[in-house]
Amino acid sequence: MKLKKLRSRVLSIIIILSALFAFYVLISLIGNILKPNNIIVVDAGHGGRDPGATSITNIYEKDINLEIAKKLYQKLKSMNYKVILTRDSDEYVQNSSRANIANRKKARVFISIHCNALDNDNVTNGIQVLYCPNKANETNDWDNKALAQLVLDHLLTSTGATNKGIVERKDLVVLNQARVPAILVECGFITNRKEAELLVDEKYQDIIVNAIAKAIDIYLDSEN
Repeated sequence: MKLKKLRSRVLSIIIILSALFAFYVLISLIGNILKPNNIIVVDAGHGGRDPGATSITNIYEKDINLEIAKKLYQKLKSMNYKVILTRDSDEYVQNSSRANIANRKKARVFISIHCNALDNDNVTNGIQVLYCPNKANETNDWDNKALAQLVLDHLLTSTGATNKGIVERKDLVVLNQARVPAILVECGFITNRKEAELLVDEKYQDIIVNAIAKAIDIYLDSEN
């Protein structure tokens, strides 16, 4: 009798677990249907022989960029986006190649992760987002400036960082060669000790990642 009850309980548990698994699969499928072809390219700036700036605490910018980019990759994947990293290790990738990855994949958004720096200045701090304005002869239905502002607003609200604004940069290859919505996020000044320490803090990195992901999600929902 006890054995029969035990078998019945085990069977009930198996049925419940199977139902939960089926529900999870269904939710994932629905998510993929609701977000078709939403490819996002996440670019970790610098890498390999190009270290970028060096923080006041002697950490290379390329390493901080990669940590944040990998976290953003995972966050966006969990939101059912198809995400591509331009690099997932300490390797050198030409800037034109980074933009071309987004172009070839027809990405919905290209976002390049960087840290800011100023020589002989350990006071300046804050978050800044760079963008290349849409060319007048292109009939793009997106607005890089609007995307930059949206991401910056979410970052400032979440981090409480100083507002360094959105800045037009026509000269940056990763932006001016992108034929998709593209921005470059300067997550903070690594020449400022407080921000340099924050930018290697996992909890602060998570705050940055969540803010960027939320902004991108809102942007793409408005474009669909």
